[in-house]
Amino acid sequence: KLQFLYLIEYTHTHRSPEFVTIRLMASYGLRAVAALILLSSAWADMFDLIEGRLASPAVCGAGGCAEWASLNATIQSWWAHGEVPSEAGNKCAQLPYAPGLSKPSPVLDPTGVGANGAWCVCKDATQWGYCTSREQVPEQVNLQAAASDTVVVSFVTFEAVVPAVAPYATIKPAGAEEAATEMRGVTHVYETHAKDRIYYFHFVKFGGLAASVKYEYAVKSGGDGAPWSSTYTFTSLPPPDVPTSVAIFGDMGVYSWTNMGNMLAQAEQGDISAVVHIGDHCYNMGGADERRGDGYMQAYEPVLTKVPWVPVVGNHEFYDGDRLARYLNQTEGSVVGNPASVEHAWVKGAASTATSALGFQLSAGNHHAGGVHGTTPSGTSRYYSVDIGLIHFVALDMNMYNGNDDCGETCREAQLAWLEADLKAAQRNRAKTPWIVAMSHYPLYCSNCPAPGVEPGAWWDAEVCEYVGHDENCKLADAEQKPKRAAAGPTAKDMVPDFEPLFMKYGVDVYASGHVHDYEYIYPVYNNTAVQKSFVDMKAPVHLVTGNGGPPVASAFSTIQPWSYLHSTAYSYTQMVAHNATTMSWIQIANKDSRVLDTLVLKTASHGPFPIPSTP
Repeated sequence: KLQFLYLIEYTHTHRSPEFVTIRLMASYGLRAVAALILLSSAWADMFDLIEGRLASPAVCGAGGCAEWASLNATIQSWWAHGEVPSEAGNKCAQLPYAPGLSKPSPVLDPTGVGANGAWCVCKDATQWGYCTSREQVPEQVNLQAAASDTVVVSFVTFEAVVPAVAPYATIKPAGAEEAATEMRGVTHVYETHAKDRIYYFHFVKFGGLAASVKYEYAVKSGGDGAPWSSTYTFTSLPPPDVPTSVAIFGDMGVYSWTNMGNMLAQAEQGDISAVVHIGDHCYNMGGADERRGDGYMQAYEPVLTKVPWVPVVGNHEFYDGDRLARYLNQTEGSVVGNPASVEHAWVKGAASTATSALGFQLSAGNHHAGGVHGTTPSGTSRYYSVDIGLIHFVALDMNMYNGNDDCGETCREAQLAWLEADLKAAQRNRAKTPWIVAMSHYPLYCSNCPAPGVEPGAWWDAEVCEYVGHDENCKLADAEQKPKRAAAGPTAKDMVPDFEPLFMKYGVDVYASGHVHDYEYIYPVYNNTAVQKSFVDMKAPVHLVTGNGGPPVASAFSTIQPWSYLHSTAYSYTQMVAHNATTMSWIQIANKDSRVLDTLVLKTASHGPFPIPSTP
């Protein structure tokens, strides 16, 4: 019966397998529907990215790029479906199965073909090279969630001179006969660490959006003669009286096994309203003098122009010499002023301190988004909040607890003070936005985590361990791999004592994280103990670890803890769906073929503070 109902709804609604599964879960229960094995040959890992905006590599000279169809069978096999797409021609492209995106050694030391963005083989077929950005042409376009009715569009241009005026964007309801509204934004200038390229990062706010409406928009630089981008479409965030569905995960680079293909399909079909990326972007943003970060955002653009995202900082935003400066470059200018937002001492000044181009874009856009427009403005992109439909998302920074930050105690105290103010406001708003989901890159509980109160070994925050097996079996010299910790700063053993009391006090429903390259669903837990072995009327936060969106390598599980409900190392991401005030579903979707790997339903009659369990 379920198979018949699935086929009928899938055929007649043309919605994704995941969407249909959620509908059936709500009607027929979790266990029955979990038995369905869903496959879709159209969804799989990373997609082909054909970049017509880019210029051919300098090494190709006047001859330019060769036709992809004229190249040998080995190169043609690197495309997503093993053959050259008809529209590829001689355009620059990212091929998912090129050695630089699919082989372990080039991933660790990205020198393989295709590791750092779009490329082509020269017409004479004697060499290949990376393609280059054309002057003034918008690229790396993305939307960042700012408030329930506001998103910020961000994009990059490379120009010979500083743009004369502020950047432009136009927006109108998709298909409307009316003229588009023209908006103006702000531009930030960034020079790479190698001093060989200047980035112009542009940010324009789209505010006062109607809920769940499809809009079309375009952007351009304020430079003389600058061209408009292509026209994009996106759907604004949902209202708090309809189901809210987001893709949530951490740890995703541009590899052949990422979840980008699935998310693109879900965004196109309207199955997700936003993407929540819980840290570790790109691996690494600053690689190859920022070019790996460029390739990452070019690849992400087809997804992030269709739905807004909520980026969160992770430990890989500390590496390649960046040391988190990319997320600390809050400037005096903002797309719109917000007098309630107080910028902290470390974000003052008009010039960015970011040392990564992608980091600059994420941090500045994030500041103009959740950092100043969130429900409790934080004045920083380290931590902020945003309401998306039925869910209040709280993005946190725990790098200072894990050796990946130079700020230490100052940032710890400021974040904790802001968090309590934000959760207090969210608690007052639960009649409208009932679910609270806090998140940071680092887990508080997971079977592969160090025990609460125990300082982890080198493997926990060692970059190389993330490429060779991110678990305690990675034996590396502590002095060689552990990043420098701030003097007198907090450590990993302080995380649970700092955050768990606030989560209990304000009834945080879910704490989501990545970092460990696996996924694990954890019973409601407090003080390292499961307070119940069910997900009905929870008496403590439920913990979700979802750190396998597309990292260099999966982790290996060690000892499974008694509070662990289920776990796996499969490359995948979580679709989180708040159906209403009482029911939330998690669907774990395989990157490779979109199979539903696992599902979970949370049910609660009410939301609010959790009483502290009595000591036995």
